[in-house]
Amino acid sequence: MPAGSLSTYLAHVAVSSRAQNAFIDDPAKAIQHAGLNEASRAAVLSKDPGAIRDAILAEKGIQPGVAAAGDIEVVIVVVI
Repeated sequence: MPAGSLSTYLAHVAVSSRAQNAFIDDPAKAIQHAGLNEASRAAVLSKDPGAIRDAILAEKGIQPGVAAAGDIEVVIVVVI
């Protein structure tokens, strides 16, 4: 999988049994292979939903904790 965003990677894992198995077998290797940046890799490995949310927001240039009018809250459930 080429370098990409955390949200794209999580969506891929949600629908691909191959990606799910790769993550289960070796999470660090799977996210390294996905080309995620260091902050995104650390967030995923932390298994902290707040850290994962903040990493997704940061990739989009949105400061975590700062909402603007019209912002949409995205909730991602990660089951590991």
